[in-house]
Amino acid sequence: MKRVILDKNIQKINIDARGSRPKFWFYFKDNPDEKWLFKNTNRSNKSGNQTKTYEDIGEVVFSRICKKLKVDCVEYKLATALNEEEKIEGVICKNYNSDNSVEMSGYTLLESYRRYIYDNYQGLQIPAENTLENYKLSLENLNFVQTENKKHKNAQSFSLNPEKIYRQLSRMLILDYLCCQSDRNWYNISFLIDDKTKTLEMAPLFDNGNIFSWNFRKAVIEQQYKILKRESAYSRYIELYNSKSMAMGIKTPVSHRNIDKQIQSNNVKIKDLPVGLFENELAEIIANDKMLSAFLDECGQIPLFIEEAFEDIADEEYTLLKDQSKMLAKVKFEHLQSLVNKKISEKEEDNEYNI
Repeated sequence: MKRVILDKNIQKINIDARGSRPKFWFYFKDNPDEKWLFKNTNRSNKSGNQTKTYEDIGEVVFSRICKKLKVDCVEYKLATALNEEEKIEGVICKNYNSDNSVEMSGYTLLESYRRYIYDNYQGLQIPAENTLENYKLSLENLNFVQTENKKHKNAQSFSLNPEKIYRQLSRMLILDYLCCQSDRNWYNISFLIDDKTKTLEMAPLFDNGNIFSWNFRKAVIEQQYKILKRESAYSRYIELYNSKSMAMGIKTPVSHRNIDKQIQSNNVKIKDLPVGLFENELAEIIANDKMLSAFLDECGQIPLFIEEAFEDIADEEYTLLKDQSKMLAKVKFEHLQSLVNKKISEKEEDNEYNI
């Protein structure tokens, strides 16, 4: 895959200040009606110097995996922005909200529930966490509120399918877990209200580059590969996680606000969740949903999808990333699958006992 070169063939529109990576919106001069986003995937230090990461490769590979699994995801392409004095590597993608539909972040959705449910005696009771359980509560509440709004003639309302969106979120989280995604905070999840149908839908997945520790330096990736190649076991994987040398994805499902210090809320996005708790809850959800169980089975092909993605990239520099990520995906899939099978067996035993 050749990088798309951005130089005099584009017209910049504006800078996007959201997120930790510099971005800007632009259009190609031969097609001014199509809006694109460029994201610089390098990391800047306090001195202003930039360190190369592999987040650009992560964005491309993750979007390819999603396409194979029929998960709606922004399609990323490798790109290089050429300025007068520097060459910046990153990725580009088309604007997924070209119709300018009303958009809300995961944070906004969760807050809508927190504002609606309030105990006058005990204060705020809903946990401030970016978890599947809280999204489920928020979606059910939002559906109830919108259904009530439709009873009033002048009320603005929209429709939604809580079960459908909840399953989409679950599929996302399964993928994030298997791909060691470490940045699915509640600002990296979005929802759109279609202006014509007045229906709330989940937006395509975006900002997916922090997978398989590719946002770490190369020495860390090499260490993971060397250790897991020697013993490709989940216990070894946990040792790597506990050594803090890799972004495992355990931070993926949880973000929180500091309720006591509202001003600092935007600076507090992620907190740790115990590995056993997260995996067991995820396994429980999959074991009780045949569609999610079938989706997990399909995810067993992720190492193959990674291989195919790197064949298209066709660069020997990335052989280490390919081999390391295939191994990680396999180890995590086998572990999650074993947990799910255990949950299913326990459920079957309980049913036999109850009969």
